Amino acid sequence: MFFNSWRQWLTSAFPSRSTGRGRRTSPPVRGFRPWLDILEERLTPTPVIGHFYNVTTTADGAGTLTTAPHAGTQADPYQNTTLRGAIASASSGDTIQFASGLAGAIDLSTAEHGLGTLTISLNLTIQGPSNNAITIEGGSTARVTTNAQVFSITSGTVALNNLVISNGYTTGNGGGIYNAGTLTVQNSSITNNTTGSGGGIFTVGTLTVTNSTFANNSSSYVGGGIAQWDGSIVTTVTNSTFYNNSSQYGGGIYHLGNYDPHIVPAAYST
Repeated sequence: MFFNSWRQWLTSAFPSRSTGRGRRTSPPVRGFRPWLDILEERLTPTPVIGHFYNVTTTADGAGTLTTAPHAGTQADPYQNTTLRGAIASASSGDTIQFASGLAGAIDLSTAEHGLGTLTISLNLTIQGPSNNAITIEGGSTARVTTNAQVFSITSGTVALNNLVISNGYTTGNGGGIYNAGTLTVQNSSITNNTTGSGGGIFTVGTLTVTNSTFANNSSSYVGGGIAQWDGSIVTTVTNSTFYNNSSQYGGGIYHLGNYDPHIVPAAYST
């Protein structure tokens, strides 16, 4: 009885169809039909590559920026007649380089037609020539009170490569360089700079020095070569030479706080 009732229900729910030859076929099976959803357009972000500026003279001053027809690339950089002008024109992530064959000193002393300290407050690379032919100096003679502090880095990530930084002077801190950002110095010479603390470099930010020389820098208080004044950061010095630097405390390097500087020097003396 149960089987007959079940078969009657099945027959009424799925009636068979004749093929015309007396054979019956099974009810059609509803199959799977794939489809493709069209999504909104997605673009891969393009990496941001900074522009390049070419310094064409060792004179100090505002300079004259020339963009067109230059592309602002390393091979075809924007042209600016001065380092100061290139710094003022640059945006974060840019690189400043020097015209091929350019050599000599950029004198920042206001007593010698310069305009004073070069201030940087953005991410910037200043790339000197491979033979370190460019000197950026606070004045033509060391330890003169009219000389300028060479660099003041107030913020940003800054790289100074293949440069000579010399004859800087300030009654404050950092005769050669004052750093409150993230600074990398590579293949450079920091010489004959004078100040109260940090004759060569005074840093309250992250500092990394590689393959560089600190010579004849002096300070009246701490850090003839380098003064690290923030105990929460670490200064790293690798394959660098310190000699004839002088100070009341820490002729070569003075550090404040519990974090010792990481020093892997090639040669070291006060």
